[in-house]
Amino acid sequence: MYMPNKKSRVAVLSAVALVVMVILSLFLFRNRISNSFLSKGIAGLESKDFSLAMKYFDKALKWNKRSAQALLNKGKAFYYQSDNSNALLHMNKALSVDSMYPDIHYFKGLVLNDDRRYDLSLLCFSRAIELDSLYSGAYYQRGLAKAALGDLHGSVADYKHAVALNGDNMDAYLKSIEAKSAINDYLGVIGDLDKVIEHDPSNAEAYFNRGYFKINLGDNAGAIQDFSSAIANSDTMTEGYYQRGLCYARLGSNTEAIKDFTVCISKNYHTGEMYYARSVSNLKAGHLKNALSDSDKAILHDKTSPGNYLVKGIIVAMQGNYAGSVDLFSKSVEFDRNFIEGYYQRGVSFAVLKKYAEARIDFTRCIELNPAYHEAYLNRAVALVNLGLTPEGCLDFQKAKELGNKNANEYLMMYCSSK
Repeated sequence: MYMPNKKSRVAVLSAVALVVMVILSLFLFRNRISNSFLSKGIAGLESKDFSLAMKYFDKALKWNKRSAQALLNKGKAFYYQSDNSNALLHMNKALSVDSMYPDIHYFKGLVLNDDRRYDLSLLCFSRAIELDSLYSGAYYQRGLAKAALGDLHGSVADYKHAVALNGDNMDAYLKSIEAKSAINDYLGVIGDLDKVIEHDPSNAEAYFNRGYFKINLGDNAGAIQDFSSAIANSDTMTEGYYQRGLCYARLGSNTEAIKDFTVCISKNYHTGEMYYARSVSNLKAGHLKNALSDSDKAILHDKTSPGNYLVKGIIVAMQGNYAGSVDLFSKSVEFDRNFIEGYYQRGVSFAVLKKYAEARIDFTRCIELNPAYHEAYLNRAVALVNLGLTPEGCLDFQKAKELGNKNANEYLMMYCSSK
């Protein structure tokens, strides 16, 4: 039996070592070449030269078919060109090579989000977060998927994580605002808008939106400040004048409201609505002549608006022309058969004209439209008493009292001694 001598064994081992070194060198050489092409492809991707990027990614994969990075970035190139089918194919190939790389799950989720396959994208973003708990973008995109699936509370939680990890993600704040608005979390919305404004103190839209949500919380004074900031930071914020005018009107600052509505009219902004709003403020300020002029202009812009005829009817009634006001209130309910204020005001004018039967009909219609309308019960009771129907009137006085009318008890004592 042949036994190799020591010299021969050394030669064999040296040959094996040489083969191993050659194979290792070839492997490292192939990876080095693949990575070189990969870098060039990524540069092309960043410059949006997708054709060039694809060329280099293909070369990278030629030298290393199992390059997860090359597969991922080629998938990105397809995604950026709206070829979601090929993008998804390459993301899946990348995952078959390296399922522990969070970016692959993230970009697969992006493709699925784009295809509105939110239930599947949700799983991808969740996996990316499992692999990297600090992945801000994955939280943000998962929030989008949850919102699309109707889980608004869940989406808000994810947006919160996203901005906690990346305070510059303004999109996350904006989407959080959208979701919180949908669930009526107005304080939360305002908090997010505070952050947007802190990031960009000249953001007119953010000031406007914060003012709008302050209105929902009843903070008209705070809203005025925000609308003023919105106006100061934008030359086109006409809506800011309108909303600020409405806030002034709610606070009883009718002179300021009139000024803002006048600016809107000068800018041809929803002119008919502005004349209506200004007529109401002029009416409340006691400027009946101006109020009447504005209401006429409002009617010229919209001849079918019940509110326009209602306001003019009130102005005419205040001028003592109750018959004329009846005609105008009749117009208002003609254009809207369920316009409760039109019936109520016409009922009042009928009562002043001592047309109690007609007044009774109008107040009854108000009660049909709103069974809790205590003023209608009170006024119908007065009409019934004047029609000689005191027992029925007393029932209405009692109902008005039960519904919280502060004057009903006085009428009960006056007309219904048994009460």
